[in-house]
Amino acid sequence: MSQQLKPVSTRSVSRQQKPQQTLEAETTIYPPPVPPARNRRSSSHLPDHLHRRAEQINNGGSLCGESVSAADRFIESERHKSADAGSSNSCSECGKDFYHQDSKCICCDFCEGWFHISCCGLTLKDYQYYSTPSESWACKKCSSLPLYEPSVDISETRWGSIHGQDLVTTFELIHRKVASWKPNVFKVPSGASGKALVSEITRLIDLWVNKTKFEAVAIAALQVFGTLMLQKPSKSSKNRDHIRHLTIRLKKWENGEFDQLVSECEAIQQRLTNTTRKPENIIKVFSRLMLHGKVSSAMRWLGENKSLPLKIDRAVKEALRSKHPDAEPVSYNHLLQGPTRKVEPVIFENIDASTVERAAKLTRGSAGPSGLDSDTWRRILCSKSFGKCSMDACDAVARMCRRLCTEYVDPKSISSLLACRLIPLDKNPGVRPIGIGEVLRRILGKTVSNFLKIDIIDSVGPLQLAAGQDGGCEAAIHAMNDMFKEDNCEGVLMVDATNAYNSLNRATSLLNLPHICPEFAVFLTNTYRLPSKLFLPGGTFILSNEGTTQGDNCASGFYSVSISPIISQLSSIQCKQLWYADDSAAAGLLQHLREWWDCLLDVGPGLGYFPNAKKTWLVVKPQHFDEAVRIFKDTGVQITEEGQRYLGAAIGTIAFKENFVKTKVETWISELKSLTEVAKVEPQLAYSAFTFGLSKRWLFVMRTMKDIGHLFQPLENCIRDCFLPELMKQQLNDLDRTLFSLPAKFGGLGIFDPTQICENELKNSHLATKPLVDLITEQIMELTPEDSKKLRASVTATKSMISNFKRSHHMQKLKELKEKIGPEKAKHVDNLCRKGTSAWLTSLPLEDCGFTLNKQEFRDALHLRYNFPLKGTPTFCSCGERNTLDHSLVCKKGGFVSMRHNQIRDLEATLMSEVCKDVQREPPLLPLSGEMFNLRSTNTASEARLDISARGIWNTVDKTFFDVRVFHPGAESNKAISIDAAFERHEQEKKRTYNRRVLEVEKATFTPLVFSTTGAMGKEAEKFHKRLAALISEKRMTPYSDCMSYLRRKLSFCLLRTVLAALRGYRGKAAKTDDCNMDINLLHLNEVVRY
Repeated sequence: MSQQLKPVSTRSVSRQQKPQQTLEAETTIYPPPVPPARNRRSSSHLPDHLHRRAEQINNGGSLCGESVSAADRFIESERHKSADAGSSNSCSECGKDFYHQDSKCICCDFCEGWFHISCCGLTLKDYQYYSTPSESWACKKCSSLPLYEPSVDISETRWGSIHGQDLVTTFELIHRKVASWKPNVFKVPSGASGKALVSEITRLIDLWVNKTKFEAVAIAALQVFGTLMLQKPSKSSKNRDHIRHLTIRLKKWENGEFDQLVSECEAIQQRLTNTTRKPENIIKVFSRLMLHGKVSSAMRWLGENKSLPLKIDRAVKEALRSKHPDAEPVSYNHLLQGPTRKVEPVIFENIDASTVERAAKLTRGSAGPSGLDSDTWRRILCSKSFGKCSMDACDAVARMCRRLCTEYVDPKSISSLLACRLIPLDKNPGVRPIGIGEVLRRILGKTVSNFLKIDIIDSVGPLQLAAGQDGGCEAAIHAMNDMFKEDNCEGVLMVDATNAYNSLNRATSLLNLPHICPEFAVFLTNTYRLPSKLFLPGGTFILSNEGTTQGDNCASGFYSVSISPIISQLSSIQCKQLWYADDSAAAGLLQHLREWWDCLLDVGPGLGYFPNAKKTWLVVKPQHFDEAVRIFKDTGVQITEEGQRYLGAAIGTIAFKENFVKTKVETWISELKSLTEVAKVEPQLAYSAFTFGLSKRWLFVMRTMKDIGHLFQPLENCIRDCFLPELMKQQLNDLDRTLFSLPAKFGGLGIFDPTQICENELKNSHLATKPLVDLITEQIMELTPEDSKKLRASVTATKSMISNFKRSHHMQKLKELKEKIGPEKAKHVDNLCRKGTSAWLTSLPLEDCGFTLNKQEFRDALHLRYNFPLKGTPTFCSCGERNTLDHSLVCKKGGFVSMRHNQIRDLEATLMSEVCKDVQREPPLLPLSGEMFNLRSTNTASEARLDISARGIWNTVDKTFFDVRVFHPGAESNKAISIDAAFERHEQEKKRTYNRRVLEVEKATFTPLVFSTTGAMGKEAEKFHKRLAALISEKRMTPYSDCMSYLRRKLSFCLLRTVLAALRGYRGKAAKTDDCNMDINLLHLNEVVRY
């Protein structure tokens, strides 16, 4: 954001020249200053300098005595001189000389060209308005977006029986119908039909990317294709039904039988019923959402139903229209000047299939008008069930993204992609519109935003904190608090803008983008050149003509970049300012704050920023309250000496902050009680909702406000007295609560005590945001590339330091706890701290992955984790021994020990089969022919077998044998030694038994896979699984960390289920009846009864 690219205020100084930057002073070379504007206040049809010279000659000036014809000759000669110098005294629009037209002329402030006002469509009134020194004017070329290449002619195109423009009309009508349908799509099936669907999506995208004859309809066809193909035929339909219907529909799609497809889908839609939000349905819906990993959506169902969707009536529709105003014309006074920085298209070649895949994995949310939600698109683009087809689809989306970033496309060809759903929520009072954009558009937007994140941040500078800076919101709050505490600060002005995002002057912003962030300009111009359709429930729509589009995840970046000229304009006033998107604030002396406010009122509306005085608050120190009232008496600004909410925190007096936090705590307690009710029937889901959702809500307040730990005591009481007892079905003591407050990897549950962590969280937030806060308090407008790199490096180093600090803090807390709980329990806690033991606890309860437990299994798992006594188990085992927890896990009666071993063996073999060859279960070893071994413990049995063998683990062809052992640390043979020693002993036992025989006879390698019942694994098993994760990562082109995490979780749940089965499983003999001896072959089970 170069300093010379500042817009001109409507009532302030006109076009100012900026001093040229020297190479010694700055490493960045700025363009030369713009020459001063020509005076356009002439009343003649000639440019001013010629007109004045002609008048001087006619009035007997320096060339006294010359006749009027001499003046004409002088003007003519001047015209030829200017033409020889490279300029022209002819109209840049029509090409005719000025003096040949009976019209006044005007100069463009940006290209310096002259125009007849009649050629520009200006009236005499317009001419007089733009002739004033404070007003700027731009010609059509300078005030218009770059031209785009129209789509390929579609008149000769045919699809089935439809051809030409009828194709465009057909898909527009289908898209409008689809936008009114209820969500009802089935999961894309694996196999040939699923691959065919993904391949067709790839083909449709390529038709647009490659500018084929179908370019004009390809994206519109893509938007309706998924919904038409994946409409679930009935509520109880199965996967085989889906495959059958999908196969038939794909054939109809290929033949262009769109009417039949739409008719079938409409018949399905007519029989769908609406989901009502009844109390008895809340837990069911909550559970369904949690089982799909949608924590945020699930938590909204436990709220107080404050924002329910409104029915669409005339009043609601008018309210929505008022929040989406008509487009405003270009504000010439706010157009930036000077040459723009060239962006080489080659930089976008870094957007590839892997970039799109990462963006798709991070995209969440409901479906847009097309009906395909983020889960469906994630499966299409990221699932390995479709093999190469998914990667081809990601590559096609990447090519689509690159084209949108490098060339101006026909906006009509992508209009359906830019459409959104608009949901009116009850604001009580009023209407709050919520936009939901197309998932594909959100994936494209996230891809571009992530790729250009550094460019966007650097272009807006440190004072705009909504451009993607890490911890930007926290930095804004800390900086504002610091500035308010300064001695020379009398108050803080916190501004609220009216309908900010929807009121941004879109035309001016798009023209300014090449000057501010040219890398972002082409993509945003393509997606905002034409108004987007916002579909309301029922199928009607309104247009988004102005501002950003709701449902676009590039909206925050677009808005931040667009209003950065306002920040530059206000920087000359002697007060400190900062912005978070449309939330602007300033701190300083009251007189300076009034100047800043007046300037904002002056500059803001030109770019679509309209400050709302009624919702703007001036927080002043008590001694300056009367002065503030006097200075701001005619502004309508609200003034207080107590405090006000700011970006989710509060600024002001201690009493105001405490009341703010108390109100928040009451809300969180209410939500926690609702979650406690869920814990009665679904404790695993309640626990995950707490750790992944609810607890994050008060963490932000802790990180941004000081001395509030004592205010969280009611919340801690609710956690300890209500939530945890219901979760565990166990009364807890102080030591248990301290242990549970530790992270899961330190043996706890991650249910932190909010009264204890406030101070550390605030300290960590200050450390993490300090580099950014320093730039804000110093009011640095922009950073050099070197300074920007140093800032990012500093933030990264600080994060690492905070992570180490947290680790050391938890380790110290754990050490102090172990001194209090005794050696036996301390040893058990040490076992819980091993890697992998808490994988099941920190996993989302994803049904598709098999990471779910019923209420008894989850509570038994917690009791097993902390050695709590189990309820409802027999006192004695069927073998005659006392049925303790340790005995249940080592008793061989009932076959549970063997089942535990076999389950791990089968899972390991299944995982290996993806990347290894010749995977066998229980492979026999080669018989011995007199071979002798050094170790007497070596197994020499003729029918010896190992658990698994496979080729390709350590080397491509070499064979490796594996043998599995699962031991219980609480067994008598393991109690006296440490967990590390136990793993070492069991691994060495396996090696002494099989290693020499495998090495010398099989000419292969041997790896023992030793696990504990707590979920930990030995060193050899750890090395093996790291190697296996690396191979899977390479094959699937998935991050290694994701693969390793998945392996740990699968093994953890596999072990846990077998352990839980042993705790309550039946160990007696099955009762036999005479019916079991019936010979089935003698029965005529299928004989038809005849009457």
